[in-house]
Amino acid sequence: MTDNTAQMADISESKLAFMLQHPAMKPLKMLARPFVKTAVQSLINTGVLQNGTTPDGYRFTIPKNMHWDDFIGIYRGTYERHETRLLRDHFKTADTIIDLGSNIGVISRIACEEKLAKTGRIMCVEPNPLSFPALQKNMGRATNNRPDVRIAFINAAIGQTADNDQTAEFLMRNNLSSGLSSHTKRTNRDQIINVPIQSLTNIVKGLLADHFSLIADIEGAEIDLIDHEAAVMERCDQIMIELHKPKLTGRPDTPDMMVRKLEKQGFALRAQSGDCYYLAR
Repeated sequence: MTDNTAQMADISESKLAFMLQHPAMKPLKMLARPFVKTAVQSLINTGVLQNGTTPDGYRFTIPKNMHWDDFIGIYRGTYERHETRLLRDHFKTADTIIDLGSNIGVISRIACEEKLAKTGRIMCVEPNPLSFPALQKNMGRATNNRPDVRIAFINAAIGQTADNDQTAEFLMRNNLSSGLSSHTKRTNRDQIINVPIQSLTNIVKGLLADHFSLIADIEGAEIDLIDHEAAVMERCDQIMIELHKPKLTGRPDTPDMMVRKLEKQGFALRAQSGDCYYLAR
């Protein structure tokens, strides 16, 4: 073995990972990206990647129409990594958790299995009907591990309504990541559908909960949630929320402005990871 070969053999996985993150590697990774995409998409189309287990042991059903980047993220444990970090490091055990924007249930599942009190309940709210079969299946796996907890689902978008009969336009994207059309920019690939609107006030009223904990990843609709649901938010003990910049929402409200509004409602900012914030009373 030559000196160079011995030196290469001595490179640990951590050193290799560090090297791959070096700025000089970016052009090579960009060149490799189309080939990786083709390979992963082929496995998705054949159903090979339909069910995957994360590094921390959670098994998920992943719909074929999720973006190929999301498949890789779920298998690597990097999907929704900022939310996962805040959830595990800061979110307190709760009796009632409401998860707005559950998608296929990755964060809901962790919250249910790791942060929900014994005999607690979690409400998963997701407007995209294409996410629902996987969401229900993945949360069903949670009940196998936690038969003492209660899980409920609502197929609706969060908005201001006094009843359950109103609907809103919704952008349904190929990666199952979408938002109300009033908050996100449309593209030619988006499919516009109408979905029911449900207010947080009505959800909490239906749960008959004195207090609750909130997880919110609702693609810009968090602005109206903060502005118009202050009364019911008084019963919220803690919140993990993704806040979006004006260039994404098309509105002037910045994440800092929204954090200040939450602080005026009695919350204190405890932690931040990326665009996700954890606040508690």
